[in-house]
Formats: sequence, structure tokens, C-alpha cells
Amino acid sequence: MKHLEAKYAPLHLVPLIERLGTPQQIAIAREGDLLTKERLCCGLSMFEVILTRIWNYLQDPIWCGPPPTNGVMHVDECVEFHRLWSAMQFVYCIPAEQCFGDGLNWAGCSIIVLLGQQRPFDLFDFCYHLLKGKKTEGVKDHNRTISSDMMTHL
Repeated sequence: MKHLEAKYAPLHLVPLIERLGTPQQIAIAREGDLLTKERLCCGLSMFEVILTRIWNYLQDPIWCGPPPTNGVMHVDECVEFHRLWSAMQFVYCIPAEQCFGDGLNWAGCSIIVLLGQQRPFDLFDFCYHLLKGKKTEGVKDHNRTISSDMMTHL
């Protein structure tokens, strides 16, 4: 236990703020630490409550759609959230992150996990496939070079 306490000691921000912060920052840090400890001890973490509430909203079949007819994936239609999220990631890329920070990414990832679609997302996310293709562009493999023309067909 002492080894774990020593390992995670740098993560305790209150002692650091007490050494380097202003009196107002010290008071805020102590209050936040106290409230967090009390809530966690009593089981009052809002994170679990919020995720449960979001999960309840996601029980609508519109988020998952019917099972695919081929047993693997829907080919012609996009009826699962993970495919929509993959397209959204490709479209908004950097501009949305500059405006909203990482919150939009965390929200999308949370919804995918709550829907149980993380495995299909890992398999079929086309942004990942485009990125991997871009990284291999121009790399020679078995006397063949992947050209830009091949990348456009991905």
C-alpha cells in the first residue's frame, strides 16, 4: 500500500498548490479535494449517474438499427452510430477540436462504448484505414509502390 501511495503521490495536487498557489487557489483546491473525497466515500459520484442516464437514452433502436442481413455489417446503409461517428470524425477533424476541445471526441467515444459498438468501430472506422493508407503511401513493398491514385480509391 505504501508503494502505491508513493507511486501516485505526484498526482495529489493539493500539496503542490499549497506550496505554489495563492491563498484563493489553496482554498479552492482544499475545498475541491474535500468534496471529491466525501462524494466518492458516500458513492455520490456524478459520473456513473450521468453515464447511466445517457445509456437509458441510448436504448432506442435508432442508435443500433436492425441486425445486418449478411451477419457482419450493413453495406448500403448507415444504421449504427459507430459508422455515423466515423464519418463525423472525418468531416470535422481539426476545426471542431479547435472550437470545442476534446469534449466532442469523449462524447462520441462514450456513446460508442455505451452502445457496445466499440469492436465494430475498431474494425470499420474508415478514418483509421485512410490514416494507415496515408502512412504507407510511397513505401515500397514487394517491388510495388502505393501511389496517390490508389489512396483516392480507399
